[in-house]
Amino acid sequence: MPSKSYIERRKQEDPEWYRQLNREKRRRNRRNNLEHYRAKDRAREQRRCRGAYYSDKRRRRRAQAAGASIAAGTFEQVVARDGCCCAYCGDTEKLSLDHVVALADGGQHAMSNFAVACLSCNSSKQQHPVEAWYRAQPFFSQQRWERICQRIDQQCTVVQMELFNAA
Repeated sequence: MPSKSYIERRKQEDPEWYRQLNREKRRRNRRNNLEHYRAKDRAREQRRCRGAYYSDKRRRRRAQAAGASIAAGTFEQVVARDGCCCAYCGDTEKLSLDHVVALADGGQHAMSNFAVACLSCNSSKQQHPVEAWYRAQPFFSQQRWERICQRIDQQCTVVQMELFNAA
């Protein structure tokens, strides 16, 4: 290991060399303490999952307060109906349940208003009118849009066209 004065001098002369040195030290440290870092990674993942769990729980509580409820197994039923991919972009990772017509826009909390969506699409859609949001996406597909409308019994076309025309 180089002396401290040598490291300080090289740090001033060549910052990239110093970054590389620290990168190597971190890798070596991680390899030597693998179990410790695995435990930290597991704890971080548990915290992330807990956050998602409580966020979902708050959303369900708000929906129930509005007189709506989602029966157990609803997500599985929607996946069986729609297929195991995002209704908007076709992604198969990190799927969630989406209200095609947002509750805030008068959409129903019912099977006919649910679609499978990846977390990316679901979070970027937020409360935007679905048709306006979807048409603005780079992955927009007229064929997928027609499938979405068929799956939810044309509800999105009627409600969203009213909102789209009003805007």
